[in-house]
Amino acid sequence: EIRSFVGLADYYRRFIGVSPKIMMSLTQLTKKDQPFVWTNACEISFPNLKRKLTTSPILVLLDLIEPFDVFCDASYQGLCVDVVKENGGICLKVVKVHKRNYLTHDLKLATVVFTLRI
Repeated sequence: EIRSFVGLADYYRRFIGVSPKIMMSLTQLTKKDQPFVWTNACEISFPNLKRKLTTSPILVLLDLIEPFDVFCDASYQGLCVDVVKENGGICLKVVKVHKRNYLTHDLKLATVVFTLRI
């Protein structure tokens, strides 16, 4: 059941503005050969994630004719893209395990590539 919930949350993550830190504790539970231990981090993450999934976000298409600003940031836990227009917006992605060995400028470039793919 946790794997299904994490999969659903992962699919909608870019639309609901979920921090990779929130997802990390629940994602750890779904790894192979990992003992199922419900920690305090899981106890905090699960209701936060559930609340974000059940509140209605407003999804709109980006009007490319009018100006907008794009802010990118990268860390070893996740990539963050913020497209700011009138109402703002945010898109997050958890960094894959192999990318945690990347240098800082490579992570920043991965954020730019991720931004262009959205």
